[in-house]
Amino acid sequence: MLVTFLRTFILYLVVVFGIRMAGGMDAVVSNAQALPGYLSMTKGYDIATGGAASFGGLSIISTLAWGLGYFGMPHILLRFMAIGDEKKLKLSRRVASAWVTVAMRQRVMIAIAIGIIGYSVSVAGKVPFLTNSADAETIIIKLADLMSRNSTLLAIVAGIILSGILAATMSTADSQLLAAASSVSQNLLQDVFGACTDGTAYADFCSAFFHCHHHDIRYTDGACQQGTQTYHPDQNMDTGE
Repeated sequence: MLVTFLRTFILYLVVVFGIRMAGGMDAVVSNAQALPGYLSMTKGYDIATGGAASFGGLSIISTLAWGLGYFGMPHILLRFMAIGDEKKLKLSRRVASAWVTVAMRQRVMIAIAIGIIGYSVSVAGKVPFLTNSADAETIIIKLADLMSRNSTLLAIVAGIILSGILAATMSTADSQLLAAASSVSQNLLQDVFGACTDGTAYADFCSAFFHCHHHDIRYTDGACQQGTQTYHPDQNMDTGE
């Protein structure tokens, strides 16, 4: 929870710094209002044409689907699947839902604000204009780079921002890898091929497979084979004992 508060504080710091670099809140608001459809709930700003673009029901549903899909993401469900006591599932669900509602809503609002402020910082000439959606997603990195060039303290904050981005990426990546590994081991090995249906056999398979991979030798019939020698999962790969 302390980490979450630290992240939120740093995001607010980025907002304040961005407003200062843009020339004040009045400049941010006027720049946003100058773009047709930019602040509308039913339209959007089309950077290609420089005019307002329709934002119909299909686009709204499609955008909401990103949020609704969050509840079914494998790396989120794994947290509940790994709980030690099933009786705590109901409490865990309530705590997680309440915390995500509060924390995520705040972060979404800050993210929107950073996007709007970032455009004004570009208008002020402090960062280059980001001409497509892929580049626009890097605005916080551009602002962090701008912060690092102002003072030593802000450079440290910029480093924390970049570290946070890397940490969030790695956290999601390793959770997705864990979900993928579980899918391979359970759905393919056990359900499709009918292998390692026993818990001990499954553990032996994993042990032998990763030992073989580590020593760069062949895995066959539940053991590692190197030349004429065979090593079983309970043996030491270096001594053979």
